[in-house]
Amino acid sequence: MLKARKGKKLVFGLSEENITRLQKGQPIKFNLNVLVPGQDYEIYIIAGKTNESMMLMMKQMSEIQN
Repeated sequence: MLKARKGKKLVFGLSEENITRLQKGQPIKFNLNVLVPGQDYEIYIIAGKTNESMMLMMKQMSEIQN
């Protein structure tokens, strides 16, 4: 995954491997502090066929619930 920052713009680039993992239900996560020092937020990128399927995925992910 490519992560870049220019001013107030953040860019996240997904490789084919990232997309394959997303399709397998494996979220991509990283801390925003990597790009914006002082911003201690965990970022999760998920994918699903529908909004409903992604909501279900989020409910099942214990690390998001904590």
